[in-house]
Amino acid sequence: MSSPSASITSTINDKQNKPSYAASSSSKSASIKDDAPDTEANILPDTPDPPQSDVEKADPVAKPAFAGFDPSSFPDGGVCSPIGASMIFYPAMSSTGTWFFKRRALALGIMAAGSSLGGVILPIMVDRIIDQAGFPWAMRGAAFLLLALLVYANLTVRSRLPPSPKPWSLMEFILPFQELPFSLVVFASFLFFFGMFLPFNYIILSAEYHGMSQRLAAYLVPILNAVSIFGRTIPGYIADKSGRFNTMIATSILSALLVLCLWLPARGNIPYILFAALFGFSSGAFVSLAPALVAQISDIRQIGLRTGSMFAVISVAALCGNPIGGALVSREGGAYCGLQVFGGVMMAVGSVVFVGARWSLVGWKVVKV
Repeated sequence: MSSPSASITSTINDKQNKPSYAASSSSKSASIKDDAPDTEANILPDTPDPPQSDVEKADPVAKPAFAGFDPSSFPDGGVCSPIGASMIFYPAMSSTGTWFFKRRALALGIMAAGSSLGGVILPIMVDRIIDQAGFPWAMRGAAFLLLALLVYANLTVRSRLPPSPKPWSLMEFILPFQELPFSLVVFASFLFFFGMFLPFNYIILSAEYHGMSQRLAAYLVPILNAVSIFGRTIPGYIADKSGRFNTMIATSILSALLVLCLWLPARGNIPYILFAALFGFSSGAFVSLAPALVAQISDIRQIGLRTGSMFAVISVAALCGNPIGGALVSREGGAYCGLQVFGGVMMAVGSVVFVGARWSLVGWKVVKV
């Protein structure tokens, strides 16, 4: 859910030198020739290196499986980092929701805007430190900054309701799904999540595929995150005035339309920059409004539990969406049309389910909800 982690990943991937079949083939041949005795049976004929396919040139996802993968990086980057980010973001969100009622969406939006600000600062900071001091010090610098911020957060974040320890029960996380409005909100968010992160992870690659310079493309994600600051706060303010479900439906439909009508046909620098800004605004609304929807249909004592249930389900969509997108790029021979259509359609279907969730509460009445 956190924008900085996705942004730093994009920056690091952009910095890495991707290995190719040619490099591995030539190094292997050289090693065999050096080690083997110089006999007629062991001399290997010179064979041309296999050419790179269009997919390999266009998309690092299509490189050989596990090429350049360091297994030692998996526990920290693949396990510890997401667990830590979840333990920071979601308790802060749930605690914030207990302090507000009439302006809950705005409060959650202001809280969530912090990750967008981090998504602007951290990628640029990491990029500059890598150039000047190398990757290890870039990670240390990011870690020291986060440590200082987390010391402040741990000293100040409080819930209005005091904690009441009780035995853990799996059924407490399952029982909310018996309520139709909650189930529809979770299902809609699940579908929306399938497409929401595709622009974050593929906009740089697709922009370079269509001719944008690597230097300019590197700023697309910071642009997206910068505008997302306003996307997480302004729709929250509007939602408290005109209805949170109403605002969520409008911004979700806008996100789907931007992907299908702007990103899909985009060719050139201006359309990509415009899409990054507009999608940052519309998608940012989801981050602040989804917890507000859950809080609106839940008892205040159940907000944390129900929010956790929702994000536990939709995290599966976030996990699966990017590999599916990469597979679609590979199947298209390096083109991004299939990925873009998939992301736009999933967000559009999610928007329709949000309409169903609203209908389950008030029917088709034109009211604030």
